[in-house]
Amino acid sequence: MIFDKFCRLLAAGLSDKKGNFAVMAALGAPMLLAGVGTATDYAFFYNHAAKLQDAADAAALATVRELSVAHSDEAHLQDVASSFVSSSLASEGDSSYSSDSYKVKVVETANGSGVTVSIDYYWAPFFAHFIDKKVLPISASATAELAGDQSHCAIALDGKETASLSLTGNAVLDAKACAVQVNSTDRQALSVPGKSKVSARSICVSGGYDGGSANFNDLPITDCPQMADPLTARTIANPANCDFKDKYVVAGKASLVPGVYCGGLLVSAGANVTMAPGTYVFADGDFDIGGLSKVEGAGVSLYFARDSRLFVRNASEISLSASRDGILAGVLVSSSPANDPSLLFEIQSRNAKDFTGLVYLPNNTLKVGDDADGNGICDPGNDVVRKAGGAVNVSVQVAVGSLLGLNVNLSLGGGGLIDNTPGCRANIGQYSDWTAIVSRKLLVTSGVNLELNADYGNSRVPVPANSGAIGTPARLTH
Repeated sequence: MIFDKFCRLLAAGLSDKKGNFAVMAALGAPMLLAGVGTATDYAFFYNHAAKLQDAADAAALATVRELSVAHSDEAHLQDVASSFVSSSLASEGDSSYSSDSYKVKVVETANGSGVTVSIDYYWAPFFAHFIDKKVLPISASATAELAGDQSHCAIALDGKETASLSLTGNAVLDAKACAVQVNSTDRQALSVPGKSKVSARSICVSGGYDGGSANFNDLPITDCPQMADPLTARTIANPANCDFKDKYVVAGKASLVPGVYCGGLLVSAGANVTMAPGTYVFADGDFDIGGLSKVEGAGVSLYFARDSRLFVRNASEISLSASRDGILAGVLVSSSPANDPSLLFEIQSRNAKDFTGLVYLPNNTLKVGDDADGNGICDPGNDVVRKAGGAVNVSVQVAVGSLLGLNVNLSLGGGGLIDNTPGCRANIGQYSDWTAIVSRKLLVTSGVNLELNADYGNSRVPVPANSGAIGTPARLTH
């Protein structure tokens, strides 16, 4: 606007027949143009310097966490930092941030516990570079370091309900190498009665707990500050289109590929399924893994939207590890925060010893096992497959099970499939490098051995970048 006014004034002056103004304008124009151009340059400089600093801060925190999980080499650190910078700048919606307009550099600190991320953004100033050479390029840097060795591998986010983290019967939650956090302020926020037991480096409860000294190693600390959701800023768009609809996998060997699965994915009893690496998005129906089936896959992330959920039935065999890159790197199972909070994600597998990655259910409950009342018999009341508009047709699974001569006790009832298998036992995570759970509530039932390892340093699956709750905490230092 200032430049436009100047042009109009200059045109009027040049038409002055006396010519005095024209001479003065001709002499003063370069100075005025330089002033306007310099002011514009510096406004651009300070605006973009702030955006680049935010990007550098985020990239440094994300990159330093790689040191705690894999002692990553320089090339890997560079890839992680570049990816985060690119994502941060793309979110600004500024087309000037093209891939060739800036350079990202990562340097590990001398003590090996931190990284410095630098960004140089190259631009074309109008005049400022004649006055101040430092405006070329615009630079930002941030240094982040690992802070201590306290890490959390189980967080119950619900802030007020009773039994926000609950064990029944003889259930075991083994988290000796990491910490457990329960956010509920209820007097019995943590419930560990009978012969059940929680072992952890530390157990912190915002409210109180139910259980004695034999149920814990060591006794919980009460009145702890609540912990914020460590991944609340991470989002993934809900699917708009479907790649597969009402998918059924019958007995025998089968392969699945990443994509959007709408209306449910049912793995029949006796099926042997391999999942190719990538992100599997589920909408409007469950990913239901039948009893006596086997499902395996490396580099896999499962995302559940529009009230879909994961249901792993008893007697199944599961071997899964999370993606190593992309927006869901390190996240094995996650759900949309918009999901119905009443949904139960259930893992009843007797053999899920490799379950490497983060289970992130910010608005849902994870139930491990199926003997909630502790009487040694599975409780099928909640074991129904759901699909938008009604129950899943399970005649395919029943028929295949019968043809193979499998002793699968299946019946239709309650609007879905019920698997009433007695003798509930579940083994989760014993062979995983690391397993972590962040959910609204966590229920571990009788007969379950849930082991949350924290061997981040030897895993090829990265810990999800966050504020430091999972894995080794990180902080900005410069």
